[in-house]
Amino acid sequence: MTTQTRPDMTYDAHELSMSKHHPTAKQLVRANKAIRQAKRVQVDTLFPKLGSFGQIKMNVFCDASWGNLPDGVSSAQGHVIFLAGQKHKCCPLSLASNKIKRKVSSILAAEALSTYDALDEAI
Repeated sequence: MTTQTRPDMTYDAHELSMSKHHPTAKQLVRANKAIRQAKRVQVDTLFPKLGSFGQIKMNVFCDASWGNLPDGVSSAQGHVIFLAGQKHKCCPLSLASNKIKRKVSSILAAEALSTYDALDEAI
């Protein structure tokens, strides 16, 4: 759901997935809250006509955090890739939010890995 139609729920799903092996009552309450939000809030993804092929551009946005996940050491990253056309119209092409697979020692390292993964996905 989060990778296809609900980008607003991506971080919640990512954070909850980190505790799936040893869940607590706190995580169950958080999961129920996320499910209620998914049911309550309707989100529409629009795919407008972007114009001629020669004027379409790809925009890549990425971000990372350092040591903000529940285990206190792991870092998260995310990206969203849009195709942008004429008259400021755009449509989502790819989005992701996940745990950085390496241990990073600074925010700069986290941001660099996030940028690398986002550009790799764009290519």
